[in-house]
Amino acid sequence: MSSERYRFFLLSDEGGALVPVRGRRRHGRPSPPVERARRQQVGLLGLLDAIERLARRGSGPAAWAPVFEDPLAFLLDAISDGLLVRGRNGEVVFANALANQLELGERAFTAYEEFERGGESYAARGLRLELPDGPFTFTLVTRVRS
Repeated sequence: MSSERYRFFLLSDEGGALVPVRGRRRHGRPSPPVERARRQQVGLLGLLDAIERLARRGSGPAAWAPVFEDPLAFLLDAISDGLLVRGRNGEVVFANALANQLELGERAFTAYEEFERGGESYAARGLRLELPDGPFTFTLVTRVRS
């Protein structure tokens, strides 16, 4: 019986579907910088593809079709925290239900902010990613429990 550990990765096949792939865990050896950068870029592109897919969908039962075969889009859509993504020119690329309800698109980007809306307290955390095509910003808002 082997005691080796495995990691599972999601890779896109020729048809664009995400396929789980098993890889051996490397003990004590960090990934080479080039490989690490490539994996981060692949992960970021997958995230941006999922966000774009969610932004294009409609409403009603058919709305689930674009996320049915994309686990990342499904998870992004299922989170209850507010998520707002702005694209290259500051335009809103994606906003989930809570982000729309809190009108996050009207607020300026900030690394951290606490605010109140409707008697509830919220904390917003922001992330700016500099990409070759320009910056993307991500704002995640959680309800502050007292």
